[in-house]
Amino acid sequence: MRIGLAYGGGMDSALGDSPALLTVGVTGHRDIWAGSVDTFRSAVERILTTLVEAAPHTSVIFISGLAEGVDQEAAEVAVSIPTVRVLAACPMTLQEYRNDFEGTALARFDDLVSRCDGVVEVLPRVADGQTHDQVDRDTHYQHFGRWLARNCQILIAGWDGSSPELIGGTADNVYFKAEGLSPLPSAHAALDPTPPDPGLIIWNPVQRQHPPTTLRDKDQVRDPAPTCLFRVDGEWSEWFGDFGKDLQTIDAFNAESTVQDGESQQTRRLFEAADQVASLLQARYRRVLKSIMVSGVLALAAIDALQATGRSVFAIVLIAMLTISASLWFWLRRSRLSERFQQARALAEGARIQLVWLAAGLNQGAADSFLASQGSQVEWIRAALRSAWLVDTKVDPESRSNEPDFEVGLEWLDEQVSYFSGGHGRTGAIRRAWLKHRSMRRRATAFFSVAVVALILNMASIIFALPWDSWLMEALPLMWSVGLGIGIAIVSYSELMGFSQLGQRYSLTVPYLRQGRDDLWNAVANDSIAAAQGVLRAAGTEALREAGDWLVLHSQRQVRPV
Repeated sequence: MRIGLAYGGGMDSALGDSPALLTVGVTGHRDIWAGSVDTFRSAVERILTTLVEAAPHTSVIFISGLAEGVDQEAAEVAVSIPTVRVLAACPMTLQEYRNDFEGTALARFDDLVSRCDGVVEVLPRVADGQTHDQVDRDTHYQHFGRWLARNCQILIAGWDGSSPELIGGTADNVYFKAEGLSPLPSAHAALDPTPPDPGLIIWNPVQRQHPPTTLRDKDQVRDPAPTCLFRVDGEWSEWFGDFGKDLQTIDAFNAESTVQDGESQQTRRLFEAADQVASLLQARYRRVLKSIMVSGVLALAAIDALQATGRSVFAIVLIAMLTISASLWFWLRRSRLSERFQQARALAEGARIQLVWLAAGLNQGAADSFLASQGSQVEWIRAALRSAWLVDTKVDPESRSNEPDFEVGLEWLDEQVSYFSGGHGRTGAIRRAWLKHRSMRRRATAFFSVAVVALILNMASIIFALPWDSWLMEALPLMWSVGLGIGIAIVSYSELMGFSQLGQRYSLTVPYLRQGRDDLWNAVANDSIAAAQGVLRAAGTEALREAGDWLVLHSQRQVRPV
């Protein structure tokens, strides 16, 4: 992949203003009917302007192959919107791609390239002993369609609705994005088997100058119709401007981040933002959770005090504490603080591994090995990692060292081992987790003991009619109720934080990290680049698996009212 060739458009550093990016691609017919052009351009403008308004904190990158017809019409609209960055993506080398154009189409292509924010060449992987010149053009175009489907979160399709007939054609691309496969054979599947992530396909029906045989009957040719939305169940329905929950999640993440370093790698900026947002949301979640539990315990105490004394002040305290507890609980559920915190932490882990892989010269981003089967709620994480990889490796390759740098990987493994195991006056995460778990258990045991003793004394005073003072008889029910409530609250908090599970998981992870560190040292000492890259790939994949498992575990934890 190369950028900024003879046709200019050096990538603007503002392309990745926000830590997490939103990528929009376009695919469509070259022979679009002139009567469909205005309708299609209006639809694209409406989509992009609505998108910019819906995500004011998120940078939008529009990817177009700049082929005649739909691609060029969509690119013309995109470059006219100041807040949208346009990326020209060529299915082959730029010079070779220009041979597909002639006359006014070539002039328009050159003009659009010069107005784009950057140019990348999307060259397919080749088998050993083969060169790109030996790959036929159909394979180039099909690989480009597959690449576009994987790297865009939203795909705008200027499509007539016909079935796939041409390898690398519009219908082939739409079917692949929608279903992860196509009725047509994939000439490059063995070298590039990764399916696309599910995503939004906004279909803008267009007519063609020369419809295929399947649509030659005029009654079957679709008139320009409302923009449509492709749903997961395979049904098309009218689109009303809703981009889904993923867009809201990405924009909320960008809004909460204050990372503004436009000079660093996109992946590094994403990591720093995710780490910052995770810490912020974690602290906020813990404060709210503690407040819910404290107000719940105070409500229990107020109930006992009210029953023992009959004073109205305790009724007021009870109502106030129940109101606070319920309000905070409902707000916590609606805000999804725990879920957002765990997702930001998972994103930070994925970006950290991606930084290591970038430095080591690996040709695989973290998204290909991360959260692949864990539900639609985490697809935005994979999309954020994939768009950062796109910028760092294709759009801005100068930010990536030509020579593999394994020092970053060694530092990462050393830091991971030190973080988990401790040393040099530092308490490791394993010990911290177990200490927190034991501390919580001791506190809960102490309060449960108080509750049990108070309950036994209370029952004994009632059964044996012991002549105790009235104040003690009133205090005993309060003591066992509050002790029981606080003990339950402590156990609940400890389980929600997962201190014991953290200790167990960290203990299992450390030996693998230590072995990886030693293997990497040996590979570097022997100047074996392939072995060093293999170690970092394996260690990073294991770390991503652990982070993904932890995300699933926490997603099953639900906060209940005390």
